[in-house]
Amino acid sequence: MPEYRILRLQEHPKLTEDLAEWFHRKWSIPARAYKESMEICLQKKGPVPQWYAAMLGGEDCGWGWDYRK
Repeated sequence: MPEYRILRLQEHPKLTEDLAEWFHRKWSIPARAYKESMEICLQKKGPVPQWYAAMLGGEDCGWGWDYRK
């Protein structure tokens, strides 16, 4: 069974660019919009309290966010 790792953006802020680009490619919304949301998340000042990356063997396999506070 594959072993996935779930990474919190706040603990891995260097993933911001890759995360924003992944969402842009997936949903065709400007990467800038995602990056702005992620930067607000890193400052802990916005409506999206956390973004996540799902990693499989060092490769990204999915991303997500959590609205729960």
